[in-house]
Order: sequence, then C-alpha cells, then structure tokens
Amino acid sequence: MAQVFTPQRPKTPSALANRFARAEDGTVTIFGLIMFVIMIAVGGVAIDILRYETQRVQMQYTLDRAVLAAASLDQNTDAEAVVRDYFARSELENYRLRVTPQSSMTSTRVEAFVEADINLLFMNMFGVHSLTSPASAVAEESVGNLEISLALDVSGSMRGNRIASDARCRRRLRRRAAFDERKFPEWRYRLDLAYPL
Repeated sequence: MAQVFTPQRPKTPSALANRFARAEDGTVTIFGLIMFVIMIAVGGVAIDILRYETQRVQMQYTLDRAVLAAASLDQNTDAEAVVRDYFARSELENYRLRVTPQSSMTSTRVEAFVEADINLLFMNMFGVHSLTSPASAVAEESVGNLEISLALDVSGSMRGNRIASDARCRRRLRRRAAFDERKFPEWRYRLDLAYPL
C-alpha cells in the first residue's frame, strides 16, 4: 500500500521555541565542547609552568656554578664580572642580577640573587601575562686553622742578639707556649731550637 503524504502546516515561532526547550538532543555535544576547551586550557597552563620551571632550574644551575667560581680564593677577577660572564656563556638574557661579595685575608663569600620574567603563552587567557623566576645562591671559601710559624736563628750567625743568647728568654718562651697550648688547645705552636733549653 502506498502512503499518502500530507503536508504539515508551518509552525509558529512560539511552538518552535517550546519544542527547542523540551528537546534533549545534542546536550552531550555541548558538554564535550566545553570539556575540550577546559582540557586545552589546562594543557596550556601545564606548558607555561613547564617553561617557567625549565627557566628557573637553568638559572639556578648557572648561578650556583658562577657563585662557586667567584668565591674561589684563587680568583683574581671581580666577583660580579665572573657571575655575569657565566650568564653570558649560558645564553641567558633579560635577567636582573645582584651580587654581594665579601672578602677578607682568609675567606671570600659571594651572595647572588637573580630573577627573570617569563612571558606566558596560554595563561594569558586567565589574565596572567608573566611569571617571575627567582634564584639565589651563596658560596664561601675560607682557610681554617691558619698556622703562623716563627723561625728563630740560633746558629750563631746573629751573635750579640739578645734572643739567641739569653737562656732566660728561651725558657720564658717555652713556658708561655706550653701555657697557651693548655689554654687554647686549637692553637698549635712549634718552637724549634738548635739546642735544648
């Protein structure tokens, strides 16, 4: 049997709006699109954080090496010049560096702080345009237990010298060295004489 086609009358806009409001077709598609956008945004944030961490670790590694080299007692170059040279050789750019060297006769201490701004690619969607990556390091090299030796010439080549010929003075020196050694055991005295006191 053949079916007969009967034309439907056109629906009014209010009827179409009611049908659209009651229909549940396509809701998963809309939910899927929203989830896709959220996943892209979270993946972008992960990429920005990965770039930030990579930059921070590279700056920290370079700063650690530079501060160790600058704090060496054998280093003759200015500490800030050494640190800046390490950063130039590591091809790091757009950083703010502060170096504070302190030195004395037996030690050298170098403190450094560096920070750089990292422009973000995906976090701009959330209003964050850049992150500041900081790094700091301190290095110190010192010489401990510095010993000072005193050599007395008692060979006779300095005849007439009061220290070489005066036995009482030698005894006083020996007693004082023993007393100081008991009082300050970390001090080490060495008194070499050609003949016993």
